Formats: sequence, structure tokens, C-alpha cells
Amino acid sequence: MLNYDVSPFREPSTEDISLVFYNRVPKCGSSTLEHILYYVSNVNNFRYSECGDYRHWRLNNNDYIAFIRSLTVLSRPFVIDRHLFYVKCTDIKNDVASTERERKLKEPIYINMVRDPVEQAISNYYYDRLDGMSRKNFSEKEKKKTIEECLAGASSGQDLASCGLNMNLYAQWFCGHSDDCLYNITYAVETAIYNIDSAYTFIGITEHFELSLKAFEKLLPRYFNGSVAKYQTRIRKKVTSNKVEPSPYIKGLLKQYLHPSYIVYNHIKKKFDATIAKLGIPVDV
Repeated sequence: MLNYDVSPFREPSTEDISLVFYNRVPKCGSSTLEHILYYVSNVNNFRYSECGDYRHWRLNNNDYIAFIRSLTVLSRPFVIDRHLFYVKCTDIKNDVASTERERKLKEPIYINMVRDPVEQAISNYYYDRLDGMSRKNFSEKEKKKTIEECLAGASSGQDLASCGLNMNLYAQWFCGHSDDCLYNITYAVETAIYNIDSAYTFIGITEHFELSLKAFEKLLPRYFNGSVAKYQTRIRKKVTSNKVEPSPYIKGLLKQYLHPSYIVYNHIKKKFDATIAKLGIPVDV
């Protein structure tokens, strides 16, 4: 096992500070942050693009390289926002067809937001059925089925999968696109934590959204200046429609099966707390 680093998130050093990559985890306040980024991009004079591809989170090798290649032609400064597993942008150097310009590509500033895994899973369950692009794939009966009903009698991770829930989501998300990230959970967790420690400038916590914005403002003022004021005065938080809160029993069951995601989430939260303390941001009790 890795010796997990619970020190504050690393400060940018060799990264290309003209490019920020927000590989947004679904149902973690990303729509709210999207609205804020649209606003501050005009105030702070940078380009912002939110990708409309919400389903292709994991890429094959050709698409992976093509995505990295697309970053080399962006007009900077730029914030790119996409639902996508972690991408190591300097991997393009390993592509035999890469150009000299592409081989000079530096890693961008990586940011993200995460949420308590149980709350993320509940929100994602209802979003897929009632609000998301995939809702057309569910019958009216399926749309009305609560997460409580779907997980009744659940006894394994396969039962979560049958309800459209991924117990390894955070591990896979921050691990990357390899088969090992998908199928080897020990490798996925350890690699996810390594990438979090070595690549990310900051990962916010949805339950502490305003506190997260205050940290983003201090760490990346070029991009986030004005975001807290915007959030406090004008942002309407998006809420998934007709979400039915499950019983404590189902929440406990979810927490048990979402253990790999909790390892990653708890690690992020410790680094979050350490970063907030280092930045001297007051925490309301």
C-alpha cells in the first residue's frame, strides 16, 4: 500500500498555468460550478468550454490521444470542463505520431469537486432516471422506482450495478483509462490517490461548496476571482427533481459497498482540510 500523503494539495510548479482542466465528477455540484465559471470567464477574461459529452468518461487509446491533441490548439488562458477520467496530458509524448509542439505540452492545472459517495450515488440514481440524457432509456415504471425499492434485498456490489451505481467510481475516475483502473480495484485506489497527490492543485468538497470556492479564489485568482460573490448572490443551486431520500438502512448498505470510493473521498477530504488550514480560510462551525 502507498504511504498516503495527507498534506495540503500541491501548489502549481511546472504546470502550464494558462490551461485548467476540470475533469468533473458527475453529481458533485458541477452544474453550479459550471454557471460560476461561465460568469467569471467574462469578468476575468479567459475562455471556458463545457463539453456536452456526458457519457463517454473512459476513452480508448486513439480517443485518449486525440483528446490530449485537442488541448494543444486551444487559445489560452482556457478552462476546459468535461466528465472524463483522469488524463495525463504528457502521455502524448509516447505517441509515435506526436509533433514537436505536442511533445512540449506540459500538464495543465487539474481541479475537481467530489461529494460524499452515498449522496453522490443517490443523486446520480435519480438524475439518470428523471433529469439526465439517459432518462429516455427507462420505462415509466422504472422511473418511478425509488432507490430504496431498487436496492431492496441487495447483497453484493452486483446489485448496485443493476441499479446503475458504481461502487468504484472515485477510484476509477482519478485512476485513469487503463484496464487496470477498471478491473483491479487495489491498483485503481492506489493510482487514484497517487494522481490526486501528484497532479491536482485542488479538489473541492460539495458539502463545503462556498469554502471550496474561497480556496479556488486564493489558489487560482486568475480564474476564480469573483466566484464567491457570484455564488452568494446570484446562483440558484440545481436540485435533482423528485429525489426520494432512502432509509438509514439503505444508506448504510450503500456506504458498505461504496468502500473503495470512500477511501478516495476521505483522502481528498483530509487534503482539503489541510489546504483550508494552510490558506488561513475561516471555517464556520
